[in-house]
Amino acid sequence: MTASLKLKDFDFQLPESLIAQKPLAARDQSKLMVLDRKSGSIKHETFSRLPYLIPQQSLIVFNNTRVIPAKLYGYQIKNERPVEILLLRETTGKNTWEALIKGLSKIRLETEMAFGSGELKAVLKDRRENKAILKLLYDGKLDDILNRIGKMPLPPYIRRKENEDKRISDQDRERYQTVF
Repeated sequence: MTASLKLKDFDFQLPESLIAQKPLAARDQSKLMVLDRKSGSIKHETFSRLPYLIPQQSLIVFNNTRVIPAKLYGYQIKNERPVEILLLRETTGKNTWEALIKGLSKIRLETEMAFGSGELKAVLKDRRENKAILKLLYDGKLDDILNRIGKMPLPPYIRRKENEDKRISDQDRERYQTVF
């Protein structure tokens, strides 16, 4: 019989002092919790020991996805109110993206927004389940534009100052990627 999991089962207090704000310089020294499924015992290792922990004949699937700098700060063109968006995924339409927008309920459909020096614009086309559907307008390659003006979408428990040092921002772009 399987126990029914509830969301509250995952609610717990984690002291901020235990939350790393930056990855280790030697990534293979990151901590790794190992569960022995037969005995239920737990031991603590480092990622450098991973090859010795995986049983022979195991199937290993590598994750080669990359986090893109999809967090954008801009403004609404009509009233110059600031806007913050996070691009989630491209939808079926050309240059149409699903995104999260802070204060989405206060932004009207067809509102135009600008990002960077105006090299990227977006128009709010629809709302679906608290997500925005945006039509992006730009010249060139979107990847290049995002690499110039976008920020890494770090989780809320990793804190950065509003105008963080460019060196730190560049480190986040490189280091906030899956290496294992």
